[in-house]
Amino acid sequence: MLETVVKGQERFDLSLDGYQAQLFDSIEAVSQHWDEVMPKDNIFFQRPYFQLLERCPPGDYKFRYVVFFQDTIPVGISAMQYLRFVGKEDVNLVPSESKVAQAAKEALLKGLNFSMLTCGNASLTGEYAFYFDNSIAEKMQFTLVAEALERTKEQLEAAGDKVDILAFKEFYPAKRYTAKAPLEEKQYQEFTIQPTMRIKIREEWATFEDYLAAMTSKYRVRSKRAKKKAKDLEKRPLSLEEIEFHQDTIYQLYRNIADAAVMNVVHWPPNYFLELKRTYQENFRLIGYFQGEELVGFCTTIKNHQHLDAHFLGFDNGVNRKTQLYLNMLYEIVRVGIEEGVKEICLSRTALEIKSSVGAEPYDMFGYMRFKNGILNRVSRRLFSYFDVKEDWVQRKPFKEIEEKE
Repeated sequence: MLETVVKGQERFDLSLDGYQAQLFDSIEAVSQHWDEVMPKDNIFFQRPYFQLLERCPPGDYKFRYVVFFQDTIPVGISAMQYLRFVGKEDVNLVPSESKVAQAAKEALLKGLNFSMLTCGNASLTGEYAFYFDNSIAEKMQFTLVAEALERTKEQLEAAGDKVDILAFKEFYPAKRYTAKAPLEEKQYQEFTIQPTMRIKIREEWATFEDYLAAMTSKYRVRSKRAKKKAKDLEKRPLSLEEIEFHQDTIYQLYRNIADAAVMNVVHWPPNYFLELKRTYQENFRLIGYFQGEELVGFCTTIKNHQHLDAHFLGFDNGVNRKTQLYLNMLYEIVRVGIEEGVKEICLSRTALEIKSSVGAEPYDMFGYMRFKNGILNRVSRRLFSYFDVKEDWVQRKPFKEIEEKE
C-alpha cells in the first residue's frame, strides 16, 4: 500500500517481507537517508556528482533515485537514468563486407528508436547501479532493485514517458552469479560488454620512472619513441580559468572522438568539463596539449579515493597521427595515478590493445536488459551482438616478469 511521505514522494512495499522503497526525481529531493547509506569512499554515489549530472545532463536524460528500507532503517540506494536511443544518431555503422548486409543494417538501424530506463550510469565504466549495506545478501539486492526499477517505469509512463527497455548496467563476474537467477526470472536477457581495462599500481612504483623500469626494454623503447614524437607539444594541467577560456576548443576536440564512436548515447554539453573542475577542484585534472598557442588535445582524470578514472578526452586527429598523442596521454594518465598514490587506474573501454601496452588488463563485464516487446526481448541478445563490434586485439604484456614471445 502506498504511503505519501517527504515532499509528495511515495514509499511502497516490496515483495520481500519488511522491505520498502522510496522514489525521488532529483538528488535535491532525496531525504538525508541517502547520505546515511552512500559509500563514503566512492564519489560517484555522492550528492555532488549527481548535482553535476543534473546541471550538465549527457543528453535528454531524466534522473531517478531510490532509497531502500528494511523496516524503518535505510539499507540501500540506487541511481537510475531515463534516456532515448535513436539508432541513426547514436550508432556509427562499421562497413559490412557485402552491400546487402550493409543495407540490411542501415534499414534495421532506422527503426531502432527506444526509450530506456537504466539502473546504472551510462557515462561511467563500473558498478554504479546500486549500493547496499553489507548485511543485505546480493541476490536480495537484485530482487529489490528490479522491483524498484519496475515501479520507476510505471511512474514515468504515468507521466507520459514511455519505457521500451529496462536495463541493468553493468557488473563484474562476481555479481553475475547472484544477478542471473532473480533477473532471468523477470525475463531479463544477459548481454556481454566490451571489457574494461584496468591497471593495478604496484607498491614499488613510487615514481613514473619506477613504472618504466618495470617494463621490458621493448616497451621502454616504445615509451621513449612516443615521448620523442611529441617533444614539440607543450603539456600542462589547465586551471579553472584556462578551461573556461578554452571551453569551445575543448568541446570540439571532445566531439572529434565522441562522434567517431561506434555507439554513443552520452552527449556532454560544452560546459561539462568546466563544471567537473568546479566540483572536484584538484581531484579533477584536465591536461592540455598545445602546439604553439593552439590547444590540440586534452585528457581528463578523476580521482575517486584509491582509484583514478581516465575520463573523456579529445584531440586533433592529424596531430595524433604525427605525435602518437593518444599513447602519450595513456602514459600521462599512469603518471598521474602514481603521483596521486592510487591503487588502480580505470582506462575504460575501446582501444584495448594499446591500453594493454601500457600495462592494463581486461576485466569482463555483463549487463541485463528486458524489452517491453516480447518478440524483441527473445531476440535481444542476437540483436545486441549484431551491432556490437568485436575488437580484434592482442593482449600485450609490457612488464619484465611476463615477457612477450613474439
